[in-house]
Amino acid sequence: MNNLSNTNNEKSPRLCWGAHKRPILIIILIAILAFTNSLFNDFVGDDYSLLINNTFYESWKNFPRIFDKSYLSPGNYAYAPREKSNSGSAAYRPVLSTTYFIDHWLWKKNAFGYHLTNLILHIANTLLAYFILFVISKNKSISLFGAILFCVHPAKVEAVCAIGYRADCLAAFFALLSFLLYIQNSFSGTSSCKNKIRLSLLFYFLAVFSKEAAVVLPFTLVAYDVYFRKCRLPDLLSHFKNHYLGYLIIATFYLFVYLKVFPNTTLDKVGLLGGTITNHALTILRIFYLQIYSLAIPFHVTAVPPQYTPPLLPWGNYQMWLTIIIPFFYVFMTGRMYFYSKAISFLMLWFLIFYIPVSNIIPLANPLSHRFLYLPSLGFLGAAAMLIHDFCRKGRWSRYRHLIVKSLKWGIITFCLFLTILLNSFWKNNFKIVRLMVKNYPSHMKSCELLSAIYFQSGLCPEAQKVLHRCLCLNPPSAKVHYMLGACSMDKFEFAKLHFHKAIALVPSYVAAYEKLGELFLDNGDYENAFSCFSKSYLLQNKNATVEEIANAYAQWKQEK
Repeated sequence: MNNLSNTNNEKSPRLCWGAHKRPILIIILIAILAFTNSLFNDFVGDDYSLLINNTFYESWKNFPRIFDKSYLSPGNYAYAPREKSNSGSAAYRPVLSTTYFIDHWLWKKNAFGYHLTNLILHIANTLLAYFILFVISKNKSISLFGAILFCVHPAKVEAVCAIGYRADCLAAFFALLSFLLYIQNSFSGTSSCKNKIRLSLLFYFLAVFSKEAAVVLPFTLVAYDVYFRKCRLPDLLSHFKNHYLGYLIIATFYLFVYLKVFPNTTLDKVGLLGGTITNHALTILRIFYLQIYSLAIPFHVTAVPPQYTPPLLPWGNYQMWLTIIIPFFYVFMTGRMYFYSKAISFLMLWFLIFYIPVSNIIPLANPLSHRFLYLPSLGFLGAAAMLIHDFCRKGRWSRYRHLIVKSLKWGIITFCLFLTILLNSFWKNNFKIVRLMVKNYPSHMKSCELLSAIYFQSGLCPEAQKVLHRCLCLNPPSAKVHYMLGACSMDKFEFAKLHFHKAIALVPSYVAAYEKLGELFLDNGDYENAFSCFSKSYLLQNKNATVEEIANAYAQWKQEK
């Protein structure tokens, strides 16, 4: 790989789009092949609370509210009444919300259009990945292979197929544009270079306001200057004002907005993973190992349930030792590769930099999700493409290099393509994706809850009850499980009342449980207790009402149901 290392010390090549027509066409065709079936998927998961049962994006009159605190959704509204007119986001992401306004304006509530936007973003990101890899490797074959891997790896499915997870694709688009413009800039100080820096800053601004994970982009810019422009500390300091200060100002401003002005509503609701600092640290390492394993072994990628935290294994299990070894080995090899190939080392470092915000150092509401790999994976998969190319180039296989390289590359691509198309089909609707989650994580409470809720909402109470009784055997006890058991058994007064009371005992502010319990009392002629339950529901919603108002509200609520 010495040829790659040496060429990277030269001036970055100027990109000529005309010279890359064939790779561009191949990337677009493969991306369409990989994700065409996703265009015909329905809305899934959070898409309903975000777009279907939400009036926020239905009128441009609500657009100014992206600058108001009413924009944010509560971080944990599973047991509270859902506000039907806010962004649906617990974090401040106004650029992301703008795309939903545009989508609704164009497509109303036609899922096809929203999925098309996601696919276009993914194609654009793959093209940007190709050009970034080309600037780093100066090799079209390696760049094309790495970009296609980035495109068709099944770890991308979650971010592309779920409309509510568009933030990862959108932030990556602006971050990759920002990075590409920066590395095409030189330190000459010409007007052309200054314009590229300004555009890079603009796209960095849009990236962080699409998703907070993009805030670490400036570290990749400094790393690029150190790796490929041979900048040392004095050089970095001398160029600080003209090349780094703008990124620092944007990052500081964004963090102030994110933490103080529009604080993420989940930050105060997520504790240490595992309950202790030691378990938290081990869980961070465990998640890192699982994410690396998913990238290296694509068939391991599947749909991960919301709020899933991987359990720690006993020390006698070899995977627990791999959990400790692999993260440190990866960091060690990133440094070691610097002396073998700066390009590979830089890409491995890219993965680490962009993985930091989703690493759970600060605990996340969803500790493990494959969509978090969307931007970091470019580094891992790009480095893998270079290593595979170099492996086939050397040694006794050199005589058959062309055949071996092509066969291995297209074999890997075809395998990933098959897995991706298959996984896309599971994101067709809520039922299929939740069934897959339950199959792969049968002991996870949240996935079982979701499946029973789908049965319940479809009026399939017997099927819902089967899943709910299985949920009762899982820990910790869930208020939602007790609520749905009661709601599925309204014809059994004592049984339903018992489970509504258990739900309220676990979550005293459970509005829906009070409403359903009030309905149960009302149907059985116990008007006093019914009034008490409806009154409590109103108080929890910060409302005061007379008996007549409660009766009218109940009649309206019943009609809506």
